Amino acid sequence: MVDELGLLVIDVRSQIIEGNETAWQLLGVREELERRSDLTMYLEWAHATRLLTHLLHAEEAVMETWIRPRRGSSFQAQLVVSPDPRSIGRFNAVIVAARAR
Repeated sequence: MVDELGLLVIDVRSQIIEGNETAWQLLGVREELERRSDLTMYLEWAHATRLLTHLLHAEEAVMETWIRPRRGSSFQAQLVVSPDPRSIGRFNAVIVAARAR
């Protein structure tokens, strides 16, 4: 098993601002326009709601969830979100997905 790390920057509404290539692959995103989506649309409802609460309060969040990519099959992952110390209202999000190789 190998951990794949998708790195994203999101805002307080969970809008994706930027990400690395691994994040785009994990989320099943190909087009530039799709990259400006809302991270919560890829999460289970309860985890999406929890994430938005953490963002609203500028708190760190660590959760086990299922990612539902645009293309491909759903998979279990850990999502770690923390406030970006360099920018108010922005957060660093890491998707940790264990994949068989």
